Amino acid sequence: MGIFKNDDQKSSQFGFDEKSMAGKAVKAVRWIYAITGVLALVAGIALLFAPAKSSSS
Repeated sequence: MGIFKNDDQKSSQFGFDEKSMAGKAVKAVRWIYAITGVLALVAGIALLFAPAKSSSS
């Protein structure tokens, strides 16, 4: 159910499905969190095992 009275008719006419778009956005955010988490884990392991080589100072 949309904001406007005929929103359901308009969405089917133009092929815009807000529920599937919201689902895609949730999946995109989950992928971003997963990639960021993996990168942080790799950086943490690098700092743990080779602190002198992994630090930029």
